[in-house]
Amino acid sequence: MNEYEKLNSEINSGKYLGTYGGAYSLYRCLAEVRKNKDILKYNRLKETEYLNENLLEHLNNPLTRKKWNDISSINPLGLTAEIPTMACTTATLNIPELDGKLFKDGVIVDSDGGINVTKIAVQYTWNIKKLSKKLDMSEDDLRKAIYKSTNNEKIFDKNYNVFLPNIGGITIYIFNDIKKVSDPMAEVSVRVHDECNGSDVFGTDICTCRPYLTYAMKCCVECAQRNGVGIIVYFRKEGRALDEVVKYRVYNARKKQEGGDCSATYFQHTENIAGERDVRIQELMPEVLMWLGIDRIDWLLSMSREKYEALIKSGIKIMQRIPLPDQHIPKNAEVEITAKISDGYHSVQWNNKQLIKTLQKIETTRERATAIYEIGLRDELHHFQINLDKLPYTVEYVINTIEKNYPDLKIPQHSRIRHFEKFDPNFITNFNNSFRCTTREKIRRLIDLTVMSVLTDAGAGNWRYIKDNKVYTRSEGLAYASYDMFMSGMFSSDEACPYRINSKGIEKMNLEDFKKGFQISEDNQLFGVENRYNSIKRLGGCLSGFPEIFGYEIKRSGNLLDYIEEKFGNEISIKEFWKILCNTFGKIWATNQKTIGCRGDVFVYSPLKKEQEVGSDLIPFHKLLHWMMHSLIEPLEMYGIKFTNKEIMLALPEYRNYGLLVDSGLITLKDPTYYEKVHNVGSQLLVELRALTLILIEKIKDEINRYYENDGIKLTMSQVLQGGTWSAGRAIAMEKRKTSEPPIKIRSDGTVF
Repeated sequence: MNEYEKLNSEINSGKYLGTYGGAYSLYRCLAEVRKNKDILKYNRLKETEYLNENLLEHLNNPLTRKKWNDISSINPLGLTAEIPTMACTTATLNIPELDGKLFKDGVIVDSDGGINVTKIAVQYTWNIKKLSKKLDMSEDDLRKAIYKSTNNEKIFDKNYNVFLPNIGGITIYIFNDIKKVSDPMAEVSVRVHDECNGSDVFGTDICTCRPYLTYAMKCCVECAQRNGVGIIVYFRKEGRALDEVVKYRVYNARKKQEGGDCSATYFQHTENIAGERDVRIQELMPEVLMWLGIDRIDWLLSMSREKYEALIKSGIKIMQRIPLPDQHIPKNAEVEITAKISDGYHSVQWNNKQLIKTLQKIETTRERATAIYEIGLRDELHHFQINLDKLPYTVEYVINTIEKNYPDLKIPQHSRIRHFEKFDPNFITNFNNSFRCTTREKIRRLIDLTVMSVLTDAGAGNWRYIKDNKVYTRSEGLAYASYDMFMSGMFSSDEACPYRINSKGIEKMNLEDFKKGFQISEDNQLFGVENRYNSIKRLGGCLSGFPEIFGYEIKRSGNLLDYIEEKFGNEISIKEFWKILCNTFGKIWATNQKTIGCRGDVFVYSPLKKEQEVGSDLIPFHKLLHWMMHSLIEPLEMYGIKFTNKEIMLALPEYRNYGLLVDSGLITLKDPTYYEKVHNVGSQLLVELRALTLILIEKIKDEINRYYENDGIKLTMSQVLQGGTWSAGRAIAMEKRKTSEPPIKIRSDGTVF
């Protein structure tokens, strides 16, 4: 008999202290006296009772039970116990805030908008010996603490190890089949939510509880509809387990203080009235998830630092944390959310101008990627191991690739133009010969095309583009499609001058024409096509929003040439050029709400978090913006613009470059099963991978230049990417797997990479 079976046996035999029924036990006792009957005997499990077969099958799976011996606060066998401490049923939720916002698939969401769930009620069952170890206190001290609350001297009798506390329990809401938790390919979304009666039930707006709860439900439904599973765990811990009376007294103190409610004294008032700001025991919170067999959460819908740390400590991997978006925060809850963020709660708020400036700097990306790399050198990353002994092999592989592709070492820029050359080796010559206009206008048109084409250049999956009976895929196919759309005049407002992309032309473009341009059909789908379309639409807004750069009459990307020449002459530093791109085109991603949990290509890596420093755990990649910079330098240089400080340019953290590092063994996953799983772009696994890519590609570049030092050759980052790492990533993938697919799979949304 294992530990949890022994615990269950003691409960069934009546060998426990405390009261069966938790917070409701006293009501039962009073009823027993009034009715003169033993109510408890009626609560025993009946042979005829319905038990959810899906849940039972899942709970009987050995994979589900692998951490049950670590559970100290609930009875893992409580669903089928003779004295049950769990029950399961099905229900339909109707949430007004989600009305009309969910896809009605007829399975998860009914045609009338009702959300189908399985829900489980759980009463606490404390294993005193195990609980004392988990809470890092002696068993005697724990028994004394329980005695102080219960005044029950039998708690000192160590023959009794089971205690049923008279506290509120837990309710679990499961969206989709719980058995999917055992599928390593299925996404798992989780919100661990503590009761807030005022907000959750009555909609009071002094806090964010109900908005976060309903937002989490939406995310859980959408995860379930992607063939994953969503889970809401609802804990009865009103007022951070201090109770509602204390909560209301604190509210009064906050509102009546001189100057009114403010975030600076938010926690102080709770400490003054209750003696402690929070008495929830978060170490116990993960146990209900351990009971369900969850060892990985793809989307954690919680901003709480304490909850995150408790989950990590319990061995549950957190792939990505999702804060409550700004638009869901009630105006009267700003005090609460500001106080919590200042205290270390997770957030990606961008309302701090200094933070925005910091996240726009190339130096910030390099510094934070370096910090993640250094964590890896200490072998403290959650997901990856760095194997520097493989660096010489990787460098040699890249050098061989360079010399195969460019034996004379005359390597061009890594830019979108290289992809155009895949379908037309003489692209620049033929492009220029297509128009009868000035050289300046030809460069403007090339800039127009490049900007639009870069914005559509993200993962394509199995999509294909067919032209002249030839099939083009991935970046080359996207390049060809974008070129054909440009030449068709789709993005111009002037039929007499169709070969440009201007704001009014983008305004008239519609989604159907956009899909037609990419040859979208039922059997030829492109990841995130609507997100790409929206990116181009936002490009139109950017062109209109900066007339001093993109023109007052014809607002187009190509006018960037005129702006640079007028303000900087024929020479501009990379730092200044990057600043222009961030302040203009960067707005395309700053307003992107399609990618869950991020603003554009800025993601969270929790181990970077510094106390009292908002945004310290954010790492900005801005991959498509960097790709745009690499790509725009070439046409501008054709015109005669010189760029200085090229040495500060970053590598591109995308699948060809990271694929090289993984396939060469320079970095490896600590959990090999994650090679088969599909990962979200903002998961901490992908953040680690992309940060390591930035730093290790720089190290490869340094080693390559050391190799060619005696030849007087020094390659730029753009040349290393073009000549070696990007091509090497594709070549080594073909060697390893006979396919150009990357070694780590990504769920692309068409906006990041």
